[in-house]
Amino acid sequence: MKIRRLSVTAFFIVVGGTARSFSQTIPDDPNHLPRKIGGELSTNSAVSSITVSGKVTLEGLPADQPRPVIYVAVYVKGRFVGRRQASATGSYSINEVPREWATIVVEIDHNEVASRQLEIMPGNVAYQDFSINWMQVGAKDKPGIVSVAYDRSKENQDRFDKAAADIKNGSNDSAISNLKTVVGADQKDYYAWTMLGNAYFLK
Repeated sequence: MKIRRLSVTAFFIVVGGTARSFSQTIPDDPNHLPRKIGGELSTNSAVSSITVSGKVTLEGLPADQPRPVIYVAVYVKGRFVGRRQASATGSYSINEVPREWATIVVEIDHNEVASRQLEIMPGNVAYQDFSINWMQVGAKDKPGIVSVAYDRSKENQDRFDKAAADIKNGSNDSAISNLKTVVGADQKDYYAWTMLGNAYFLK
């Protein structure tokens, strides 16, 4: 097969005051077409991120008790990425989850009840189910419930109650401010320290 060739003048340069032209002979058959310098542009979004789906099952939830609101959040090296509310059956699906260093966290009533490092696997969808023992997490103190095991001053108790209500309403900045005042006045109030850490985590 005879290959036709096309001569193309590529550029001119000046050497010693004389302009010289250089040409490149390029075969025009499909197998010898010129390539882009640096190669073709490509995106790795489909490779670096995946969709995580699964189901959160509550074991031991009484039949007469309403199902709590469940959120599933994603963190990468401690940095918040996104959060989705699970359906009434506990199913969830989160898109654009980084493939590496991702941690899946289950939250009930603004409290972390389970977390798991996402295992790297082939494909664009990862499945991560959670089974939560309600007898263990349902009995824990929730925001707005005051611990009677610690004796606070009236001022600190008022701040503590206000912070608990703020966390429940999503006003984490206000909660952090009040809790910092509480632990500043009494560094032995470990329950307030715990709530302060939770408020920072939620923020």
